[in-house]
Amino acid sequence: GHADEPQALLVSRIGNAYRVKLNGQVIAAAGKLEQINDGWSNRRPLWLRVPPSLLRDGENLLEIAVRADPSRRAGIAPVRLGAERLLQPQWDALEWRHVTLPRVITLFSLLVAVFCLMLWAQQREAVYGWAALCEALWSLRIATTWWEEGLLAWPSWFKVVLAVFWLGHIATYLVIRQVWRGRPRREQWLVWGVLGLGPVALALGTLQQTQNWVLGWILLLSLIHI
Repeated sequence: GHADEPQALLVSRIGNAYRVKLNGQVIAAAGKLEQINDGWSNRRPLWLRVPPSLLRDGENLLEIAVRADPSRRAGIAPVRLGAERLLQPQWDALEWRHVTLPRVITLFSLLVAVFCLMLWAQQREAVYGWAALCEALWSLRIATTWWEEGLLAWPSWFKVVLAVFWLGHIATYLVIRQVWRGRPRREQWLVWGVLGLGPVALALGTLQQTQNWVLGWILLLSLIHI
């Protein structure tokens, strides 16, 4: 049976596309189950208030269909079904961490970008121009962590996101060079060398149909930041 109080369903991570049925009735769906590498990529935790009219006394059948594409953080986390009052705090925390906070950071980065652009327009100093570009690119990169509908199908959208990531690092280093002038020659060769490997890693990964080259490049990039 089921309790008289409102019931809810919570899944912290589900993707890439899904359809949820309760006793044969669709209560939630996102993305295209039949289309591999569809542009949709679920980012938000799944939160559903269970319609009381669909619940039966005795047994209830919950069906969840998922389309999981390779190399796209696909899959499904444990399903939690229970009293809404007990699950609501968990959903609030997940929503804040995965959606609200990244949106706030995105907006803040855009505001900083606009501010730096205004300074550049007034003073025409290169550091403000590079800082504006840097913040704009990073705001776009952060937005991709919560934006669910890709403008292109996968893996084209992945390449766009990677390009933004790559350009963001270039802009960041250009800001560093403007603020702390006279960077060591060895450091410059190392940084530009690793940054130059980005397009090479993407090209090799595309040819071999694997993301291992890109993941290796990102790991190498993170090491030179340490």
